[in-house]
Amino acid sequence: MIEVRKMKLEFCYSIEHEDGYAVLDVPKFPEITVSISEEDQRQGRVRSIANDAIKNAIQARIDYNDEIPSSDVSNLPLGFAKLQLTPLAATKALLYIQYRKSGKSKAEFAKSIEVGATTLNRIFDLSHESRFDVVLEAFEKLNLDFDHSVSVKRRKLGS
Repeated sequence: MIEVRKMKLEFCYSIEHEDGYAVLDVPKFPEITVSISEEDQRQGRVRSIANDAIKNAIQARIDYNDEIPSSDVSNLPLGFAKLQLTPLAATKALLYIQYRKSGKSKAEFAKSIEVGATTLNRIFDLSHESRFDVVLEAFEKLNLDFDHSVSVKRRKLGS
């Protein structure tokens, strides 16, 4: 029997108001300490700021060869919003997670997905606009399926 495990990278965040300041709260990334201005809140930039902060926190963990935490939105706490990374960033981070699970050196892992060291470094760089097909090809070479389906859930008006 083949075990099917789906992995997602979705995180929750909220804005905490303390002593006249608004601070981004991302439970899975306690190292994130980003202040949110009233102007950013009024202009609706909180989601974008949260996305950048989470992406930067994940990149720092990749740079230091640390673990990326698992998703935490199955039971979204009251007052928290859900955030998904862009498909390219999420795919790169998921490939990094596979690299860590493999126990291989970066050179061995690069060889197993048939890319050079420079390409692997670019794949693990969330800010680099790698070609999506290169990243997907790496999943194929690891004999992993990448599910790129879309779920549509209609929202109630006024919610």
